[in-house]
Parts: sequence; C-alpha cells; structure tokens
Amino acid sequence: MRDRRYILLLGVILGSLLFGAVVVQASPPLPPANAPADQEAKNPLGDSEIGGLWSTQVQPIAPEVETLIPMAVEPVPPARQEIVKVRPPLKARAEIGEVTTAAVSLPDLRPFVPGGWSYAVVPSSVQGTQTVNALYAGQPTYLDWAVINDSSASISTRFYIYLYIDGNRIASWFADGLSGYWYAFVRDYALTVATPGWHTVRLVADPTGAIAEADEANNAFEHSFYWQPVGKPNLKPFTPAGWSAPIVPASTQGTTVANNLFINQPTYIDWAITNDSSVPANTRIYTYLYLDGVRIASWYADSLLPHWSAFVHDWPYTVLAPGFHTFRLLTDATNAVDESDETDNTLELTFYWHGVALPNLKPYQPAGWSGPLVVSNAPGTNTATTVLAGKPIYIDWAVVNDSSVAINTRFFTYLYVDDARIASWYTDALPGHWFAFSTDLAHTVATAGWHRFRLVTDATGTIGELDEGDNSYELSVWFEPRVDRRVGVEWINSYVNSGLPSLEHNDENALGFYNELVRIGWTPVFRWGNSSAWEKDFKDPLKGGIDSEVVDNVSFAYFSGHGGKNGLRFDSMHDDHELRYTEAIWGNGMLNWLVADACEVLNNDDGQAITRWGQAFAGLHMLLSFGTNCHDVPNRGENLARYADGSYWWSGPLPIKDAWFQAAAVTEDATTYSAALIAIQGDINPAYDFLPGVGSFSADPVTPTNFVLWRVQN
Repeated sequence: MRDRRYILLLGVILGSLLFGAVVVQASPPLPPANAPADQEAKNPLGDSEIGGLWSTQVQPIAPEVETLIPMAVEPVPPARQEIVKVRPPLKARAEIGEVTTAAVSLPDLRPFVPGGWSYAVVPSSVQGTQTVNALYAGQPTYLDWAVINDSSASISTRFYIYLYIDGNRIASWFADGLSGYWYAFVRDYALTVATPGWHTVRLVADPTGAIAEADEANNAFEHSFYWQPVGKPNLKPFTPAGWSAPIVPASTQGTTVANNLFINQPTYIDWAITNDSSVPANTRIYTYLYLDGVRIASWYADSLLPHWSAFVHDWPYTVLAPGFHTFRLLTDATNAVDESDETDNTLELTFYWHGVALPNLKPYQPAGWSGPLVVSNAPGTNTATTVLAGKPIYIDWAVVNDSSVAINTRFFTYLYVDDARIASWYTDALPGHWFAFSTDLAHTVATAGWHRFRLVTDATGTIGELDEGDNSYELSVWFEPRVDRRVGVEWINSYVNSGLPSLEHNDENALGFYNELVRIGWTPVFRWGNSSAWEKDFKDPLKGGIDSEVVDNVSFAYFSGHGGKNGLRFDSMHDDHELRYTEAIWGNGMLNWLVADACEVLNNDDGQAITRWGQAFAGLHMLLSFGTNCHDVPNRGENLARYADGSYWWSGPLPIKDAWFQAAAVTEDATTYSAALIAIQGDINPAYDFLPGVGSFSADPVTPTNFVLWRVQN
C-alpha cells in the first residue's frame, strides 16, 4: 500500500527595522526568493585529461529573504457553524493477499484525524495550525475538529455535531449530507477557557441519532488538555531559521550567514529578537547594538505579539581596524517591559575583520543539496542515496567564492576516489559569492565497502586566497554489495476502464514466474495486479514516474498484459493507460532483465524496434517479449523461471534468453514469434546471462554501443 501525504507549510516574516527613532513593524510573510534564472554561465569544454576535463557552471548564491517561522500566523477566518467543508480522503492501492469485503450498506460517522493533525479535536493558542501547543486560560483557544463518513454509503440527511468541555455543550454544527469516505471539519473555532488546569474536550457526531449507522459506538472522541495560567512576556535575542546567529555580520547584502569581513568597507548587520511567550509586549521596546562596548545604533518597537519576532536586515556599518571585535545586542534596554525572565536580554558575539580583501574558494552546499559532494544512484538528484558496488553512481559537487572579490583566473577542481583522481574541471571566472558546480558525473566503484571521495578546488594553487586551508572536502561512502536476486511482477486481466478486451490467465502467468524464483531463494519485492498495477511503476522519475521504487528496484521484473509496439497497456489511471517507450529508462537502478509478456512490444515490421526501445536501456541487459501477437496462457512465466533455474530435470539451466524462447515455444504455436532485445557495450554482452546463483552474468551496459534483436518462430 502506498500512502500519499501533503504538507502545507506556513511562515511568518517581520518587517525590517531602521536605525534611530523608527518604529519596528511586525508584518505577515513574504515569499522566499528564488535564484535568478539568467545568472548561470558556462565555459567551453577544455582538453581531455584524466577522466575528462570539464568546465563548470557558475551561479550566484541566492539572496535569502527574511524568513521566520514563529508560533503565530496570519488569522484564518473561523468556519461558520452552519457550513461544513468537505474533502475526499487519499486512497492507496491494495496488494495481493489483502482481504477485501463487500461495500457497507450503512454510513459510519466517527471523529477523524486528517493528515498532519494531532487529534480529531485540536485546541491551540494560535490560529492556522492543526497541532496542539501550549494553551492558556483567560485568552482565546482556537479549536479544530473533523468527522468522517467512514463508509461507501453516502449521507443525504441532516446530522449534528456537538462539542463539550467538561461535560457542558459549548457549540453545535450541522451538515446536510456527507459523501462516502469524505470528511467534514471546522477550523479555528474560538473559545476561552476561564480557569487554568486540566479540561476535557468531547466531540460527538450524530448526537441526536438521526443517521442509522453501521457502528453506533464510535461516534465520540474525548481527550483532556492542560490550560496554563497567563504569564508575562519575555524578550530575548533570537536565531531565525536559516540564520547563523541572532547577530549576523556579513561583507555582502542579502545573506543571513556570517562570512569573511573586511575593514574600510561596509559590514551588513542583521539581528533578531523574539517575544518568547504567549503574552504580548504592548510597551515600547528599545534595542541597542554595541561594538566593543560603544553603542552604535538604537531601534524601538511599540509592541511585539506573542511568539513573534522582529529583526533588522543589512544595516551597514564600517569597521576601521583589523582584528577581533565584539558585538553586543541588548533588547528592552530601558527595562520598560515587565518580563518573566530579565536575565536573557543580552547576547555578545565576537568576529574577525581582515585587513586585505582576497577571494576564498571552498566546497559549498547549495540549497536542497545534501552536501558539497553528493553521491547517488540516479541522475537528476542532489541528495545522497544508497549506492551499490558495480552499479553506476552519479556525482554532484559545488565550490563557492566565499568573498566579495571576483576571481578572473582559471582554477582547477579535482575529484579523487580512494586517492585516485577520476575527473578534473576548470573554471575561468567566479564572481564574489557565486558558486561553480557540476552534476551527474557517472562513475562505477567495483567493490563493496567503504570508499573515500575527496573534492579539491584550486587544486594547482593558482589563486591567492584568504584561507588556503579550506579548499578540500572528504566524504566516506558505503557501497552495498550488488543486489541481483530481487523479483517483482505486475499483471492485468481486467481492462474494463481502458476499453481493451479482458484477459484470463495473466495472474497465473506472472505469479508462476514470481513463485518459482521465490522458491529458489529470491527476495520477493512486489506482486501487483489489475487496478493495483500502475503505468507509473514502469515510468522513469524524469518522466513523472516512480520506476526507481518499483521495477528499477528489482533485478528481474515480469509484466503480463496487453501491449503493442509503442508500449505496455494498463487499466488504472496511475498515471495513464499506456507506458510508452519514450517514458522508460530502465537499468539506472537495479533492473537487469525485464519480461514484457504482451503482444507485439518488439514488433519490427517497420524496422524500428531497436530505435524505439533502445533509448529505454540505461543498464538494462535485455527486454524479452514478442514480435507478434501472443496467447493468453497460465504457465509461460513459470516455464521461463524453471528453464532458467534448471528445475526441469531434463534440461539443466538455460541462459535467460534461451529459457524465454523455450518457454514461448511450449506455450505458443508457429504463427507467433518470440523476441529478445539485448544491449551490448564493448566487451559487455548479456546475451548469455544466467540467473544469479545459477551461472554467470555480464556487467551492466550502462551506455550501450549497439543492440541485437533476436526473433524466434515458436
């Protein structure tokens, strides 16, 4: 079963403060900034060197907008008591072996916990959240609830929902109907609990018994929550998300991370404070900034809401003397606010200012990357994944000019694996605070175990830098032993939705193959049929599919159903009824062998079978199918497995290709042709692959140089 969840993230931002007698404003959030799309530059390719010499792409570090994630958000209007909003739940597909039952003839109302909610009833001290937080007596509590019709039978009669606190009904709602498997909810219903302590919240669906239900005993939810007494505000320095500290000096604007600082040029200063309490600070608040004990700036705010923050961004100041200097941030500097803690209003941080501005190259982690050097098992990603010995890996890296001084001289970046240099790049220019990067360098590590990757920028020492000691980055990566004995199958008999003729024996056919390989020790991974067999399971993620989780996550996959020379046919709409050859990229995960037990997938009447399907090979050894129509039989899959594993005593194990032709010969007649498309790369020829554990098989033809199409009359 697969569970799809959707998460909505809300952020709040506070307006910037200006030096002097300017009011600090707290305001709703702005959207985050994106990196400019037109600031990427590419250099021409250089001469061939070890592993090839590439030029890098360069782009700036995207400036960050002031983003805070406080515990207060913009108000969401509370739901009207007469109107109940509804939405359908997500449904996951069933695996074979699940027990299914007939549709329930009666509805079933019960309290419900939607995705991301804490409970079926959620009290909180702020609006716009569905998770419980600290609750306070004497001030508004915002309450959410949800009720589902957990049945396929729809409700068309008015029913009521009652809400109780400590046994007293405080609110009522009604709905005039609710479809099967839909749920109703209310958000941010405001109430005030007068006394601190434990209080019990109870939600009852259909309290008047208006609806005849399949289960009348599950209509209520009850839970006790604690309301705290109201306290005092508490002001203190604060580190917003993405900031390096509550005080951030930088030599460039638009960043909230401290970097190299230089005298005689502006230093851009950010700072932030928060009201770390549930009580507003409604008195004017002064914040002072000191450098080496001397006050250099003052700001004030006339109020600060609970759990909100205020900040200054990019306030310029010039330091004249090189060396270490200390900032001190003091909020509520005049002690105007009566606070719950008067001892945490101050923060001191010390930073170093350089006398001469120089560039500084070092490895860099761009936003969304898992590190400056990323090793993964698939192209198109910047996050690390499990990798296998003997299978292709894809390497990304990035380096930054962490200074305001542009580099206009060519410098080199080297990549080593276990101290052997495998690739080199050059960059001819890199402006200050831009980064250079390379993605999806393909490489294969032959042996399992730990392997050490090392990235070195300015590898030849060409650039005079502010810091010559931070040019390298090392990463140890564990390579799993190659996995070659995993099996998965999908089939379709019922084609009622797509309009194709239904079939009869595809389940027996695919499961016969599956069960035989499991019998001899293979790991079963998936066996999905009819509406649980999805087109997107065979589609590459770059095309919108999930084959890296399904067919490219096993070494041998078997499909049994309708097909044609352009693809495989499905009956569900995940994502559509046909997997076309242009949507398939197989073998860039684990997949070595794929059977498409379907009509005419490898039809070559137009001479284009290799052109069509060859583009789907990215490590796949062979595609086994038919060049003509084929018959709906129950045992071809089992025959293939048994001919290949040698369990038919009279034959001994056959190569996979030959086992397919033999299995087709005993289940077809002379009017049909079975076929095998095999990828070849140099000395790599999988034509005589045996099953793992039975005999030898080839390495992966990751970048095939040619193909062989076998066609055999049955």
